[in-house]
Amino acid sequence: MFTKNKFQYCIHNHERLELHELQKEYQKDKAGTKLKYESQLFCPGCYKVDLVINEKKGKIYLSSHPKSPHGDGCEYSLESASKIELKEYYEKIDADLAEQLLNRILEEKVPRVIQPRSFNSLQNNNEVSDVKFVLENKIGIRKYLPRRSCS
Repeated sequence: MFTKNKFQYCIHNHERLELHELQKEYQKDKAGTKLKYESQLFCPGCYKVDLVINEKKGKIYLSSHPKSPHGDGCEYSLESASKIELKEYYEKIDADLAEQLLNRILEEKVPRVIQPRSFNSLQNNNEVSDVKFVLENKIGIRKYLPRRSCS
């Protein structure tokens, strides 16, 4: 079974907003939080897709608005790689690429202000992301490498 990439954070006012921070705010005031962030949360991969706050069993998650397509090359539009594909991928990578992957994950955990991007810089960013977090399986289908929240 394949899943879509899960949003562990989003973009709000050009800044990174972690899902766990949003969860804390949501627990204090559900209706107020939904209203505050309505049409204000965006995909961290392409900055195009409007994200919506959903709740299931007391926990929130973010999903993309159905009529809001991801930008070309956005990793959040891809399906998750299967366990077998992940195992094959990780067995093939060298130490340098493994270190780059780990560094990118650590960089994502550091809070920083996200600068507004032009269309060209989005394309360049997606090219970098493809190298690090997207694999192509044996039959040529691109899939993302799932990341899990550290919090």
